[in-house]
Amino acid sequence: MIPALPEFNSVDRFAAERWQKQPTLLARAAPWQPPLDINDIAGLALEPDAEARLIFRQRHEQSDYYKRRNASLDESTLTQLPERDWTLLVQDVDKHVREVRALLGAFPFVPDWLVDDIMVSIAAPGGSVGPHRDSYDVFLLQGEGSREWRTGIGHTEINEGGLNLLTDAIFNKTFVCEPGDVLYVPPGNAHFGIAETLCSTWSIGLQAPLLSELALLAGIRAESVDRDQQWRPALQDRHYAPGLIDATTLASLPLDTSHANKLQAVGRAVTRCKPELTPATHTNGLTVHPWARLAYGIAEHALWVFANGHAACFGVDRQPSIAALCAQRHWCGSKPDPELHDWLARAGAFDSDFT
Repeated sequence: MIPALPEFNSVDRFAAERWQKQPTLLARAAPWQPPLDINDIAGLALEPDAEARLIFRQRHEQSDYYKRRNASLDESTLTQLPERDWTLLVQDVDKHVREVRALLGAFPFVPDWLVDDIMVSIAAPGGSVGPHRDSYDVFLLQGEGSREWRTGIGHTEINEGGLNLLTDAIFNKTFVCEPGDVLYVPPGNAHFGIAETLCSTWSIGLQAPLLSELALLAGIRAESVDRDQQWRPALQDRHYAPGLIDATTLASLPLDTSHANKLQAVGRAVTRCKPELTPATHTNGLTVHPWARLAYGIAEHALWVFANGHAACFGVDRQPSIAALCAQRHWCGSKPDPELHDWLARAGAFDSDFT
């Protein structure tokens, strides 16, 4: 596991000056060896259940053009790639390779249930996915090689070659990321990465649920909130317990309803899986499936447990059991609590390959 980045052991200044405000480069912040090298990532892209895309950048005079290929990839496609101007993106690497989840240890102030996925980008020199913006916070960890990043503002998007690209981006900062560097990019910030050498970048993207979606899950009329507004919890100067959706974090959710309703709405929303990454039900497992999402919280003297978009209520005496399971991703120690284990199994929380 990567230790917490030194800049984030106390995050008061980062929260006040940078978080969701401006890009920040943390030079050599992650003294780490990527758990997968470039060849490993390319091999993962060929797996039938992996979500991978190839992006080709075509340069003509002063203009760039981009083309996306997300059809099935094969080994011959990857071995015949040109020497430059391509990018291979592989989504949800943390769901496919258990060891990749350890990267989250570098960001203990970010609730693990808020993380969407860890995506890895491999790019040849000149490779890029074009100028774009994301609606969520993202941390970009440089693995191998170097990549230049330009950041700024931009609002007008067009769909080009299957990509949403900014046509009016104005860049006012440039960063060059080397192995171990971390670049934080806040929501809505225009950014444009261009590989200087063959490189890999590990992207930790957070979730930003729509308030209208959370309102519906909380039993509130969706018309009462801005349909396009997203919920992005405020950064807090503390380390989160894995899986815990705490009262302080929920207090920042601008919905006029009870804490219990907020908890159930957030828990269901942030633990939902992509349809193609929904685990099967296994009643005999003790290890959490790498695709499974778990969370829990306390409301009205009851323990609410969430797994893959499902919710159930238990006595608070079971909190130590679910807390340990979220932290270790394995049921250790004494025999599992039958009721809690059975419900989690029906929700697809366990992996039958690791009993």
